[in-house]
Amino acid sequence: MRISSVFLFFMFTCAAPRVSQAQATLPGENTVAVGGGVGFLATNYGEASGTIDAYVEYYYTARASVRGLYGWSQMDFEAARERSLRRQHLLLNFVYAWEVGRWRPFATIGGGAYFLQRREGDQSVGESLTKPGGNFGGGIEYYLRTFAITTEMNVQILNEEEGFAELNGKTLSGFTWTFGVKVPF
Repeated sequence: MRISSVFLFFMFTCAAPRVSQAQATLPGENTVAVGGGVGFLATNYGEASGTIDAYVEYYYTARASVRGLYGWSQMDFEAARERSLRRQHLLLNFVYAWEVGRWRPFATIGGGAYFLQRREGDQSVGESLTKPGGNFGGGIEYYLRTFAITTEMNVQILNEEEGFAELNGKTLSGFTWTFGVKVPF
């Protein structure tokens, strides 16, 4: 009886999944991840609107990465309700993350180009404008087996634009909060 119990114990120990095998796949050195999210953009020149982000991230260490990000949003002007502002951006950010089990809080900073276009209905009105801008923020990722659930908050910094009378002298800066997924490869 004693020998069979010991034999069964070793059989179940060998057959049971190991804790290390059940861990989530975290990004490692020289890996790539793709991700995206949806959320909202709040500014001082218009009503809050939805925003969509998509990105590719290269991890040159397990904690530090470089991210190329594309974002899109469109919001109505407060001063001219019949018009809206389409806002797109291409950014390059540095991201640093800390590992806390499956949780990875992170901070990000970067900058790039913001493409602005006034719209009236489905038509573009006037010339489009390209402006430099910066952003900083942070977020948290929770890793499951093959992907992560993410949330991120950023402050987008742009100076005022005199070419858009609808802004009434307000800056184009804003705050975004997105929720999404990330898949490391």
